[in-house]
Amino acid sequence: MSGPMRLSTGGDIDRSKPLRFSFDGRTMSGFAGDTVASALLANGVSIVGRSFKYHRPRGIFSAGIEEPNAILDLSDGKRHDPNCRATVEPLRDGMVLRSIHAHGTAARDRLAVIDRFQRFIPAAFYYKSFLWPSWRTYENRIRAMAGLGRLDPGARRGLVAEHHRTVDLCIIGGGPAGIAAALAAISTGKSVLIADMEGRFGGSLLFRDAEIAGMTGRDWAADAEARVRRDGAQVLTRTMAFGLYDHNAIALVERTEAGEKLWRIRAREIVLAAGAIERPVLFANNDRPGVMLAGAVLAYLERYAARAGARAVIATNNDGTHELATALRAAGAEVLVVDARKNDHVIDAIGRDRVEAVRLADGTQFDADLVAVSGGLSPALHLYAHAKGRVVWSKEKGAFIPRDRIDGLTVVGAANGSFGLELALVEGWRAGGGEADDAPRTTEPERVWSTEPAVDLARMTGRIWVDLQNDVTTKDIALARRESFSAAEHLKRYTTLGMATDQGKTSNVNGLAVLAAIDGRAMGTAGVTTFRPPYAPVSFAAIAATHRGELAHPVRRLPAEMQHRGEHAQFREYGGILRPAWYGAEEGAIARECLAARNRAIVFDGSPLGKIEIAGPDAPKLMDFIFYTRMSTLAPGRLRYGLMLTE
Repeated sequence: MSGPMRLSTGGDIDRSKPLRFSFDGRTMSGFAGDTVASALLANGVSIVGRSFKYHRPRGIFSAGIEEPNAILDLSDGKRHDPNCRATVEPLRDGMVLRSIHAHGTAARDRLAVIDRFQRFIPAAFYYKSFLWPSWRTYENRIRAMAGLGRLDPGARRGLVAEHHRTVDLCIIGGGPAGIAAALAAISTGKSVLIADMEGRFGGSLLFRDAEIAGMTGRDWAADAEARVRRDGAQVLTRTMAFGLYDHNAIALVERTEAGEKLWRIRAREIVLAAGAIERPVLFANNDRPGVMLAGAVLAYLERYAARAGARAVIATNNDGTHELATALRAAGAEVLVVDARKNDHVIDAIGRDRVEAVRLADGTQFDADLVAVSGGLSPALHLYAHAKGRVVWSKEKGAFIPRDRIDGLTVVGAANGSFGLELALVEGWRAGGGEADDAPRTTEPERVWSTEPAVDLARMTGRIWVDLQNDVTTKDIALARRESFSAAEHLKRYTTLGMATDQGKTSNVNGLAVLAAIDGRAMGTAGVTTFRPPYAPVSFAAIAATHRGELAHPVRRLPAEMQHRGEHAQFREYGGILRPAWYGAEEGAIARECLAARNRAIVFDGSPLGKIEIAGPDAPKLMDFIFYTRMSTLAPGRLRYGLMLTE
């Protein structure tokens, strides 16, 4: 075992390869196959950081890119990442990890005293408190306290490369729906690229029980990945699609041991199989370490043999937590299931530095060191929104789902609100070009995976966190509404709900539900916020890729540069080209040249001007399409300046 919460058997970790690392000065151990987060959990670390505003203790909350709390400073040899997301960072031997928003360590933060003054610093307090004598009086001190991590200018991120591909079909997501789409597409002869953020295919199949085509879900996913690779598809693992742009252009970043790779993909068709994100449950002090998403607790248990607690309370409103209760009991934990559909609610998490007990609505109190919460599922529609897709609230599915069909983009599986495994497989298979009757079959039982957020304002007392990273509570939302910030976008900016590096992945829907409840409106009528690229933070180094130094801004020279220098030309840069600015070093050289041009004659070197030959019957139409100015009316032998456009 590598820590007090590690099970002696199970998981995908390689116990023959122990790894040493440190966190906030403490030396710890893990195994190859761990993430930083799973290794910290296995070592019994409950506090991994401090909240942005109040410096409250924060623990690991999720197991994926949606993580709002476990963002650390990572040093690994020459590599330095001041904003490492522990839940998706593979553990490596010798890593040095530190909390980033604590003055001291995560466990002992000297600024924790700020939380005692919370009543004086509600949402948007800075707009009202720093007016006299001026904002600049306070700016430097406030900016020094803010921010997430410190950059090391001397650090290097290793290899940064750039690749371009054009494919018939690009599939985002390697879960069940994405795999089905890839299997169907390769049988039609299409060129296929499939990308997933995990190190291998499977998605939820990697930690949930399933049977597909007579195999376990894990075995089916592994077999499918091998088939897709064998049949010529481009497979990218540990790769995040962070932006979808005009004309089906997709930007992805791949993370390898050597460094990062930027991929620019043009696809005739895109299948979005990005899955869904589990929602938290709202109750007092739901930000304490030990409160985690139920799906994450199951993932850490099944994939990394890390048990997040010994006395667990599962607070849920859907059927998706059945496996977790069974798995925790099998791992030796005490389990209490609190199902809101049975009029049973957790109303408070009790403890100081982590959860020690929970209180139910009927006043009953239970000892607990883990609260696994599941308030439903939110489809990951960020890339759909990048393509200007609009969403609509589905009461039946308890989620925002795609409203419109976008040409060249098909949303499938949980991202489409189809949370059941069988339906996800069928949708993915059809999106890849297959017939629905030929889709892989599963024997999954009927389940209710998601329901509407239950917001009972009369029952919700105390400090209830909606946005964990930006410290936004239900009281902040109520304050914003009292001050007339009732539109979703206005609420976001006034309270900073959903504006952190996690972009509200676990907070936006609950925030809108609270706003709707305050107004007495139905869910979905309060509007939604707009998702913009990137899906999750991307390093500037990855975006710049190879365009650095001379490659970023190469010096371009005229063919006649030496002749110009022979005439004593003084060079300056114009439009990236080194060109003569004037001739001669004596005073009045520029004025003399202007007079010569007006009164006599000069020679103009036009060699840097672009020269593109365009031929064919539709050449004038193409020129008018490319240029902002009309070019088709240009007479032979004449010149016209034009502004050329990108897409």
